[in-house]
Amino acid sequence: MKSNIFIIASLLSLCSADASADSFGNEAEGISDSDWNLAMRSTNATGSASIPGYNLRKKYPGEKSDNWTVSISVASDIIGGNSAAGKFVTGTQIEWKGPPGVISGADSSWFLCRNVYSSLKLKQSGAGATNGSCSGLLSDGCLSALQDSLEAGTQCQNTTLPTDCVDELELTSGQGFGLTSAHPAKSSNTSDSIQIRYGNESHDQGNFTAYDAAIRQVWLVVTGFAQAGSDDAHPRGSAGQPGSVACLQADEVQNNSRDFKNAADIASSSLVHVLIGLTVAVSLCW
Repeated sequence: MKSNIFIIASLLSLCSADASADSFGNEAEGISDSDWNLAMRSTNATGSASIPGYNLRKKYPGEKSDNWTVSISVASDIIGGNSAAGKFVTGTQIEWKGPPGVISGADSSWFLCRNVYSSLKLKQSGAGATNGSCSGLLSDGCLSALQDSLEAGTQCQNTTLPTDCVDELELTSGQGFGLTSAHPAKSSNTSDSIQIRYGNESHDQGNFTAYDAAIRQVWLVVTGFAQAGSDDAHPRGSAGQPGSVACLQADEVQNNSRDFKNAADIASSSLVHVLIGLTVAVSLCW
């Protein structure tokens, strides 16, 4: 049994020609798009929330647009690309979807920033109907500071949470990590969705340790919309439009999948999952 060891290491996801997905973690990075997508079509557990967005087809600052969603999916036993023969990976995917044509037909003046955070402080003992709400999961002080940051549109200027939230989630003391991805909205992406993929530990088929941990984990998801000065610009020096925050858990277990009643009781004092990550692992493409 592996102990709860948190190793600070640099994770950098190199972007492919298709900007629709960024992969983080040694194992997720080695899985082919076809194998990953096949697994996610028969995912074991999911969750989703509606978020405010913008009509990216119009020049920045555009106009507000409904029907944006962010969702989470967990799939076990994905064939591992970097693993030794016979090894598998439990994958977590966080996906943003806009109205038809909004992402694939985005104007070149837009830049998208997506920051997601995982922490032991956000791990649930069972299914919790968050519906995207962070109320009861984050303190009033953290939520207030985060809302102020979002209203100011500063989520694309940096890759960190407000200090209140960093301290609360213990991101600098090895209890969690962040993944961030920033892309010009106009790219080679022909899809109306964009993804962050995570998987960092290989295991034998049928070993549910990583899966049990994944369905208990709540992810803090921050979305930002900023202005790109040109197709290749990096906008972190200027504020953007107000962003959004959601807390997501894969709490909707699909038929015939392992549920919370069967999942092992995983406490922070007896973790068997090894997190290898930087406080914020960054994927920047422009």
